[in-house]
Amino acid sequence: MGADSPAKLDVVLHEAGAGDAYHAARSPFAIALAPPTSAAAVQGLAAGRALIENSLVNNGALTQQQLESFGAELAKVLFSGDVGALYAACRKQNGARVTLCMDGVALKSIPWEFVRWPDVGVAPHGQRTLARLCPVNDDSSIEPVALRNEPMVVLLAVSDPTNLSQVDWQETKAKMDEVFAENKKHVSLEVVEAASAAAVATEVKRLDPHVVHFIGHGQANGLLFTNRSTGKSKLVTSSQLHGVFGGDRVRLVILSACDTGKNTDAVTPLANLAEQLVRAGICAVVANQMPITLRSVATFCNGLYRELLDSGNIDLAVNQGRVDVGYEFDAIDAAVLEWGIPVLYRRPGCDLLFDTGGS
Repeated sequence: MGADSPAKLDVVLHEAGAGDAYHAARSPFAIALAPPTSAAAVQGLAAGRALIENSLVNNGALTQQQLESFGAELAKVLFSGDVGALYAACRKQNGARVTLCMDGVALKSIPWEFVRWPDVGVAPHGQRTLARLCPVNDDSSIEPVALRNEPMVVLLAVSDPTNLSQVDWQETKAKMDEVFAENKKHVSLEVVEAASAAAVATEVKRLDPHVVHFIGHGQANGLLFTNRSTGKSKLVTSSQLHGVFGGDRVRLVILSACDTGKNTDAVTPLANLAEQLVRAGICAVVANQMPITLRSVATFCNGLYRELLDSGNIDLAVNQGRVDVGYEFDAIDAAVLEWGIPVLYRRPGCDLLFDTGGS
């Protein structure tokens, strides 16, 4: 690890039979155990999630103080005991890169991304990243794509069925164009409008992209594509989506759709939509664990792509997107809350998706 590199802290959380939680952490230089977290504390964090979601869906009056208090409670649990001491040691190494590996719907449903970093007292923060790891059966290493040899190919698939609310995707596309115009030699963009699942699968096969970016409507168990013959929505379930998005070179799938990273007992008892795509072979998936507005999606994607083309690191890119959303808006409204909604699921060891050195 270089002197200027943030230290990595891997945290594993396990849900016990009585609803209690246990967790441990590992850094490059030590391991640590945390005291058990009671089922009541886990339920309390779930209640915090419900408060945020209610504010988003029903225009509830969530205050900045309530959001900060919830973030502090997340930190109190996540960095308890010796895990907190290990985090403190890590953050002295020019920041901290935290990854979470969890089992159990209750733990996965907690929006840990809203954590208020205890040492700096703010969230989000440019030198504190948070990603969720998905265990995979295939432990073979995946080399980053060298952008000095080939451009990053991005396929943007827009699904706008006639029977659902209109998907105003042009602002996100404009933000992407702005970033890509500065990197013309190193990125190319193709767009599929009114996308059916079959049309997207055809374009993935034809273009063999590195990034597939979906904008449209989603839910916990799938995405709503446009039916080619009727123009209305057609649900493609999570178990079918790898057949749509999976390609030989696909490293990253971005799902700019609501609830695509949501965990529920009824729909996603083992793995949500984003997790299933990672387990099926995609290196990294960015999804949303709650409803999100397209104005926040546009700002988030601007930061994500800018950092991805600069460093090639998806953890840093997602964090930059969160930071941009967190500081773009002033009032306590949906946009301010939405910085913590994007969630990153990825394979272990797949934070560096692109090699940008010398590009």
